[in-house]
Amino acid sequence: MRARETIPQLIKSNYESWGQRTAMCMKHRGIWRRYNWEDYYENVKYFSLGLINLGFEPGDVVCIIGDNEPEWFWGEFAAQAAGGIATGIFVDAIPSEVKYVAAHSGAKFAIVNDQEQTDKFLDIKDELPSLKKVIYWDPKGLKNYPETLPIEKNEFVKNMCDLLLECEDSLNLPISQEQVSRIHRVKHELKDVEYKIEEIRKELEEFVPTLEKMSREGIIIKRPDGHPDKKILWPDDEGKQDELIKQALDFLKQGRWPTNFIMSFNEVVGLGREYEKTHSKLFEQNVEKGRGDDGAFIYYTSGTTGLPKGAMLTHRALINTAQGFVSRFPLTENDDLVSNFPPAWVGDSFFATIPHLLTGAKINFPEEPETIAEDTREVGPEFVIYGPRQWESLVSEIQVKMTDANPLKRFFYRLFMPVGYKIADLSFEGKTPDLLWRVLHGIAHAFLFRPLKDKLGLSKVRMAVTGSSVLSLDTFRLIHAIGIELRQNYASTEAGFISSHGKGEIDFQSVGRPASGVEVRLTDEGELLVRSDCIFKEYFKDAEKTAAVVVNGWCRTGDAVNINDMGHLIFMDRLEHMGELASGTKYAPQYIEGRLRFSPYIKDAMVVGGRDREFVCAIVNMDFAMVGKWAERNGIPYTTFVDLSQKKEVADLVQKDLIRVNSYLPKAARVKKFVLLHKEFDPDEAELTRTRKLRRDFMEQRYKDLIDAMYSDKEKITVEAQITYRDGRKGVVSTAIKVRKVD
Repeated sequence: MRARETIPQLIKSNYESWGQRTAMCMKHRGIWRRYNWEDYYENVKYFSLGLINLGFEPGDVVCIIGDNEPEWFWGEFAAQAAGGIATGIFVDAIPSEVKYVAAHSGAKFAIVNDQEQTDKFLDIKDELPSLKKVIYWDPKGLKNYPETLPIEKNEFVKNMCDLLLECEDSLNLPISQEQVSRIHRVKHELKDVEYKIEEIRKELEEFVPTLEKMSREGIIIKRPDGHPDKKILWPDDEGKQDELIKQALDFLKQGRWPTNFIMSFNEVVGLGREYEKTHSKLFEQNVEKGRGDDGAFIYYTSGTTGLPKGAMLTHRALINTAQGFVSRFPLTENDDLVSNFPPAWVGDSFFATIPHLLTGAKINFPEEPETIAEDTREVGPEFVIYGPRQWESLVSEIQVKMTDANPLKRFFYRLFMPVGYKIADLSFEGKTPDLLWRVLHGIAHAFLFRPLKDKLGLSKVRMAVTGSSVLSLDTFRLIHAIGIELRQNYASTEAGFISSHGKGEIDFQSVGRPASGVEVRLTDEGELLVRSDCIFKEYFKDAEKTAAVVVNGWCRTGDAVNINDMGHLIFMDRLEHMGELASGTKYAPQYIEGRLRFSPYIKDAMVVGGRDREFVCAIVNMDFAMVGKWAERNGIPYTTFVDLSQKKEVADLVQKDLIRVNSYLPKAARVKKFVLLHKEFDPDEAELTRTRKLRRDFMEQRYKDLIDAMYSDKEKITVEAQITYRDGRKGVVSTAIKVRKVD
């Protein structure tokens, strides 16, 4: 085989090198199921052949939605092995979002996790004319769906014959009496149809041109008044006739019996095994002829500034990106990884799935999203990569547990954390701690850091990474203080892997130095341009936007970045979101928001300003669980989220964090006013993307009245809010949101 240019070629190579070695583990009902590279290869191979048997062709698209489980990836790689392209949909996407991705990509097949995801496609299938099949891998709840019941072959042949007999009286599809007699003969001799497949095809294959014309024009008959009209055999279900015509053509031209609209993953694998009997070596030939420049995956961007764009990445771009990552973070076949990123997000391929294929590192799938922490502890991975929200959530969890811990544990935490911070700060400065600090750190490690890391499932971690957006500096520092070498990563869907910290060169103000083979430069406006072999191929079906982003081989990232004296990149914000006040003062909203989220009492925040405004303001989301506990401990009564959010005591609590963050900022760029929002930011209301990034333009319009109030002399503004009481009752209340100054 040539050099491994494509993802399926990597899988085939790993199967040949490590056939019986464990490749994947999936926790199911408390038990870890193991899959070796032979299992891996055979699932990809036979599912790929099954797709081809069902009509999947090179260039076709398959869309996948579901939790992180082996079938998600087997389905992706199987489609790529057949010369096709995969695209992913986030598991919590609503039907309209599913429809957008499936329709825009022109997906012919959908691979789904379970009943919930199947139902989304059933709701919209009439709006997706290209969609042929929905293939599920978890059958729970789907047993009695009409779309899954076996198609009776005798009934299919009878319906096909009835459809052809309608041509006898048609104006546009004339057939002879001899042909009519042949159709009747087939219809009345349907016994043992299983053994007459070829005979039936031979009897009826001459009707292929008739059926093709019927597909284009329909069946035209003469009405009693002499005018022509289209005849529909099933008036209550017009789509049934079109589907029957397609099935009849598939059968007569290619010998394929019709299959259900909904099929199981294992059924498709079974079809693949049968297909191989008459198409020996087809899979191997398909894998061999794959090229690095072939499209591999369409990643739909988060849509922070409008409708999502489909970024097409080639096999070469994905593999080069992952190779650059592995060169900075060496992995081996003896290492364990945990699959915890949504597979629909490009970060999963860049930093987990493709590195796993390149190195043979074992990839582990937690049982449920809610059990990731527990399952990670059981796996004991040597390498972890979490997004900023996950690291911040982990730090918040540490703080919550310490708040509720017994006095002795709280004593050790308060005693030894300063030691951890001291060692971390010395490391950042490139200094070696003296004997006293090394001894103190050894004691702190034994009494606090080792058991704490074990509880978090990070006791064996050799390398830890964060990426996606800016991480709170306080979070970054605390993770280092407990003894985990956390490094910043910087990448984008379009530009691939851009930069990261190397070992021993941690600078939490930066996102590291450029990766090997990556060229960077800054425009006069401060925008980062990138050139490498990791750049995406195109925006799917959008040549104009592609040309605007890739200019003379350089990818415009849209990010405002600085480069320091060490050659490290300093990420400030998206260029379009870098704020400027009326005075000309620049401010970075993401930077402020990231530091605010470090607080255990603040779940989210949105910073606002602008060239027509004199100062910076903030809309703050309190963390209801944490603030609720704090209120109960301090004897502050409340009834609902809305009620608690407007308490003066809560505002004073949040203001302390705003003062802390302001202390890091230039005086002119500090937050001067804030409001505590009466609800959480919600992706289902389009306030956040599915990766929980703020949709700023939408939010600024939605909360325009609140923002205007902060820039006026108003002390409060009235809004209507839906509330849920502790007993589950819902209601709508009118509440006054108070505008508060940061002293």
